[in-house]
Amino acid sequence: MKILIVGGGMGGTILANNLARRLVPELKAGKAEITMLSASDKHMYQPGLLYLAVGRMTPDELYRDQASLLESTIRFHVDPVEEFHLDDQHVKTRSGRVHAYDILVIA
Repeated sequence: MKILIVGGGMGGTILANNLARRLVPELKAGKAEITMLSASDKHMYQPGLLYLAVGRMTPDELYRDQASLLESTIRFHVDPVEEFHLDDQHVKTRSGRVHAYDILVIA
């Protein structure tokens, strides 16, 4: 089972990690794989904007490396999706790579 998550924001990150934790046996056995595609290698902690506004955080403190926030079993690629081929169950990214899926999540 191939799970493809498009989007590395808060929702995509939480879902990917939750699935990775729930599917440990399937991931280890090679029966499942989770891939995340994102437009950026950075993740912005949006609630931190409130702290930025009142001077309790700096802009640099809002960002973390996306890969560091993901479970190690999640395949992460910085390659934004440019085409969705829903009938054929695949997406095409900016680099021209095609990612097939059984389950697609747009986050």
